Amino acid sequence: MNYSRKIIAIAIPAFIANVSIPLLGLVDTFLMGQWGSSNELAAIALGNSCFVLLYWSFGFLKMGTIGLTATALGQKDLVACHAYIKHGLALALGISLGILLLSPFIKWLLLQTILNETQTYLALDDYFSIRVWGAPFALCQYVLSGWFLGMQRIKTATFFLMFVNFLNIILSYILVRNYDLGASGLAMGTLLAQIISLVIYLKVYQKSHDSKYKAPFSLIFFKKLLLVQGPLFFRTLILLSVFSSLSFWSIQYGIIAVATTQILYQFWMTISFGVDSLAVVLQTLAGKLKAENKITELQTLIKYCFMWSLALSIILTLVLMKQGDVFLSYFSKDPEVVSMGKLYLPWIIAMPVITFGGFLLDGLFLGLSKTTSMFKSVVYGVIFCFLPLKLIFDPLLGLHSLWLALLAFTFFRFVWLVKEYRTLAIKA
Repeated sequence: MNYSRKIIAIAIPAFIANVSIPLLGLVDTFLMGQWGSSNELAAIALGNSCFVLLYWSFGFLKMGTIGLTATALGQKDLVACHAYIKHGLALALGISLGILLLSPFIKWLLLQTILNETQTYLALDDYFSIRVWGAPFALCQYVLSGWFLGMQRIKTATFFLMFVNFLNIILSYILVRNYDLGASGLAMGTLLAQIISLVIYLKVYQKSHDSKYKAPFSLIFFKKLLLVQGPLFFRTLILLSVFSSLSFWSIQYGIIAVATTQILYQFWMTISFGVDSLAVVLQTLAGKLKAENKITELQTLIKYCFMWSLALSIILTLVLMKQGDVFLSYFSKDPEVVSMGKLYLPWIIAMPVITFGGFLLDGLFLGLSKTTSMFKSVVYGVIFCFLPLKLIFDPLLGLHSLWLALLAFTFFRFVWLVKEYRTLAIKA
């Protein structure tokens, strides 16, 4: 196996697909900024944040499916491969039904944040009421994406992720620019893109499905899914709580601090998408190689991924050291925000080198379906690292304590997973 070539073949499409995710939010903001009102722009910001939070909570539908499918493929158990997608889709539809049933309550909670802003209230009401119907289409695509990645069909999975995002952009542009539908147009563009892409996704899957591998519904497969995906769900909730706390903690330092923290957080997330592209390599290959008992190849792949990930992290760090101030000026014209951003930028510059190992091991443990270890890493990271450091150093360091705690938390996760890695049966 040419390891470098294999890594690049997976990582580059994954990186491009990952980049298309934040691009969608930027385009929505641009469309509302150009052809919508400030009230609609505020509605989009709130509504989109709600759906990102909601859907990300169920990201385990994709992540859990990858490892299980890849392992079944390595064992040449094609019946199980197709059983996981069938049961995963059923689980996604069940969760979607729950979201739709709870949507009036979720919308009510969301609208409580802007009761005094009538125009924003109405725009958000329309936006949410349309977009929420996309839940079954979005969550089913999580399962399909995870299945295609697990089946080593990386190009198919990354193509569809880019396809749905770019189709969303085109449809939203037409509905907002040509039909002047504002926030409702953005919601309809997103919903239509999700429906169209899911229909095509299912057609592609149908062509790859051989009826002789048909598997009946079984509690055994549901149990396997839940054993892997349960810890992932709670892990995601904890991570969401940690990252959501950034805004909460920064409020005490003033509005400028909140704005600065949000910009730096966007830097953090963009870097994460880049570094995570190499973790996708291990997500898609680790389970298959382990199931085929190709332990030496797996060990070598891990080493190569580590070297490539370290190299990428160093490059990102150097770019931030050289151009970080310039990037800040692109995100804000407020001199106070830019000035404060420069003060805290060193934490973001240090981020790639400190965090890449955690991302990489996340990918490995996902590929091997060892999700309980991932769950423990965030639980103990919050209890023994994030909260103590934030609370102890807050009086001394102020807002710096928040970034110290966040970086320490991510590094703790890496250390914990290294400890867990030593117990895995993947020694040559």
